[in-house]
Amino acid sequence: MDQETYNKQATDWRKLKPGDVVSTMSYCVAHADVVSYVTETMEDSDPWYLEDSPYGGPIVPPGYFYGEYIRLLAGANCPMGALNAKLVFRSRGPVLHGEQVTLKASIAKFYEKRGRPYMDVDVVVTNSRDVEVSRGIVTLLLDVN
Repeated sequence: MDQETYNKQATDWRKLKPGDVVSTMSYCVAHADVVSYVTETMEDSDPWYLEDSPYGGPIVPPGYFYGEYIRLLAGANCPMGALNAKLVFRSRGPVLHGEQVTLKASIAKFYEKRGRPYMDVDVVVTNSRDVEVSRGIVTLLLDVN
């Protein structure tokens, strides 16, 4: 499917409003995925990420979740053409390898800057005990077509 066809089927961002939940997903953070992320993407062999930590096992690096907003937006069938303009995340606690997490994306706000439309998406990661472990804001420059 080409981009034009996809965009015709996509969610129209103009119909969204602040507070709308765009998408959620839950999954178990696989040990093999974290090892791959740490060794291939981060190139960081910190033993806390691969072996043991004071939290009872190896932890998932906070940056592991930063790019997940793309999967959340794709799951919501958001249109192609939005550009990532800014990404700010804050880690609030550890996630262990194999732990269940839930990610939720919701619309924080819409605004215009220099005549161009922007959307801030709030991304929250919670662990299996429903404790917030990471939160971020993704700013997207929206396609005006």
